[in-house]
Amino acid sequence: MKDIDIKNEYGRFKLRVSAVVIKDNYVLLEKAKKFFSYIFPGGHVELGETSIEALYRETKEELNCNINNYKLICALENIYPIDNITAQEINYFYELDTDIKMKEKEFTLEEIDKGIKKIHEYVWIPIDKIEEYEVYPKVLRSLIKDKKYNQITLCDDRNFDKE
Repeated sequence: MKDIDIKNEYGRFKLRVSAVVIKDNYVLLEKAKKFFSYIFPGGHVELGETSIEALYRETKEELNCNINNYKLICALENIYPIDNITAQEINYFYELDTDIKMKEKEFTLEEIDKGIKKIHEYVWIPIDKIEEYEVYPKVLRSLIKDKKYNQITLCDDRNFDKE
């Protein structure tokens, strides 16, 4: 299949899904090496695939775990500059109940993505301290900490990033 990731001389558009995994008041985040920050695990939706199908596939590929249950937190439309172009994405964030175990606060997992080996670095961060970390998209920090995500279905991170 083909990722929904359109690039041209004007910019880039992506359709993504992200997993919000919470265990014992900790949230699982991935280290984004390129941006020196943290993001939620996930990936591109492929053409012909629903966001739920992508969520199951990406969770298995990146976290090597199974989903027991899921709940949509929000759909986020995000526009940001990257590599001198404008990137725009729509990202569905789902809170997951998974069989992943919280054994270590930091760990790495290997994935083979379309024949390319990728190493993912993960960290468990206390929910009550999430706003102290560079977590993107920033709007998710307060939504998760305050458990307000049932009240929001679509937001633009630029409106919440006035710190």
